[in-house]
Amino acid sequence: MKTKNIAIIILAALLAVASVLAAMWYPAGNDEDTTEASGQPDEIMKYRMANELLISNAKTHYTYEGTKLDDFTITAIPSGEQALFSSILDGRYRLVFKTSPLNCQACINAELGNIERFAKRIGGGNRITILVEGSSTREIQAFMKDRNLGINVYKVPKGAMNGMLIKENTPFLCLVDSSMRADQVFVPIKEIPVFAGCYYNNIYERFFKSE
Repeated sequence: MKTKNIAIIILAALLAVASVLAAMWYPAGNDEDTTEASGQPDEIMKYRMANELLISNAKTHYTYEGTKLDDFTITAIPSGEQALFSSILDGRYRLVFKTSPLNCQACINAELGNIERFAKRIGGGNRITILVEGSSTREIQAFMKDRNLGINVYKVPKGAMNGMLIKENTPFLCLVDSSMRADQVFVPIKEIPVFAGCYYNNIYERFFKSE
């Protein structure tokens, strides 16, 4: 019931954000000349796209929030040292970014920028982990070569984290502690960067600020 209530609150918040975006993109008194061949203004189309993306994100949160994770092997990049995921967790939340080479590269790049800024905000990347699924160690090293994030990156086997969002083929963020539950599940939307900003501000205030 608690998870359901959280999801309802998040959905309401997302719809509120969508309304704000609509106001920004479709101010009163717009000229009728801005209509496309379909007869609908560009701004309305943008609003509809944003609304659909936000609602989809809320549904994803509702589906995966609180997932109890099975343990899995992680391989440190570049050292190659192996361990269980549970071994790097403690009683404090860790921000986890899970991605794969099959995910949208522009989405990954945008989120790595957000993660880098968040790491600076919390005084370093010690409580942030990047998990890359299905790549060779060499591919991951090449991908991270020009990104001096100061954040631990691990290669993980396909299906790690219970296969969360594999079907949706999208990178995602969540918080995990020693309870091995995926909390605050979030799918970044590069088309709406302000949404990611809200997410990072929220988890900072609730889970990282006082430490």
